Amino acid sequence: MTANNELLLIMERISNSTATDAEIAQFNVWCDSFKGADPAIQNLGEIKERVLSRVHRNISPKPKVFPLYIKCIAVASIASMVIGIWFFTTSRIRLKAAEFRYANDVAPGKHAATLTLANGKKIYLTDAAAGNLANESGVSISRNAKGEIVYTITENSNAAAGVMNKLETSRGEQTQVRLPDGSTVCLNAASSLKYPVSFVNQKNRKVSLSGEGYFEIAKDKTHPFIVESKGQEIKVLGTHFNINAYSDESSSKTTLLEGSILISTVNNSQTLIPGSEATNDGKNINVQLVDTELAVAWKNNLFLFENEELGSIMRQVERWYNVEVIYSDNIAHERFGGGVSRFNSVAKLLKSLEATGKVHFRIEDRKIYVFK
Repeated sequence: MTANNELLLIMERISNSTATDAEIAQFNVWCDSFKGADPAIQNLGEIKERVLSRVHRNISPKPKVFPLYIKCIAVASIASMVIGIWFFTTSRIRLKAAEFRYANDVAPGKHAATLTLANGKKIYLTDAAAGNLANESGVSISRNAKGEIVYTITENSNAAAGVMNKLETSRGEQTQVRLPDGSTVCLNAASSLKYPVSFVNQKNRKVSLSGEGYFEIAKDKTHPFIVESKGQEIKVLGTHFNINAYSDESSSKTTLLEGSILISTVNNSQTLIPGSEATNDGKNINVQLVDTELAVAWKNNLFLFENEELGSIMRQVERWYNVEVIYSDNIAHERFGGGVSRFNSVAKLLKSLEATGKVHFRIEDRKIYVFK
């Protein structure tokens, strides 16, 4: 029996003069519990007295006989008023509880990265103003007004052959780079890209990715572009695709938006067509058609989910908001859908998930606790 049904039965017994002293006391305790529940309700004591007086008018040493329908109306009237108070009060309590749980809200990530040059020099790009950053082996490295890192060949020189740079994002960072061949790469949080400062006189345009990156490759039929990531190799001539190859994910995913790519491992290879996604678990490559907007939502500054496991969603939250997620209940496999801007604070995203009623969150420092 629910608490509401039990309360209604007690109220009916009070109205019928059949309630025990214990039930009357229970009703009094229930009413009195509202006094400290919400300071915004100033007249609860008065409301309680009014409710009780209406009830006690039906209680006397010589009970009067009332038609059944009058008793029903009395009980229904009292019930509707008390239940109304209950709903109003509990909703306010829940709102205050949510405000408390989200009091330590966390700001979103930002456009930033660390560039490591061939000589070991590190440049933290969020602090660097637009303009020239460095010159290496006949290559100019600059940062434009959009925050994009740009590599430009300044000399016809072979000195750049074999000279490598590394671009890294920490948790809570993302960035974009334009390579010397005109290809662009967007790096998600907690990712890195290693690449030559020039592709001159190289048979292949080869780079290495850790984490997640979105690639728009400049067409060059004579010089294939190759991405190595997490035990696989993606070979392209000119195309748009996304690679998710984080070490803490059970599989890597390569999603093709435009053109054609060949994905290979030691034991297998598959050719993708636009709109398809290859999932590589280290043993097999499985290909299926997908909604590509979900794969590149991060690049478009969105969190976008469709029937996705909470564990996967919260790993993305950890990377972008630089937080730690702690589960109090076994809920990581529950599935959710929805979407919000990546540049909202974390509470906005968590509240959208919480609106389903299947999960709740609490933020303490940079820790997010997850519970049913």
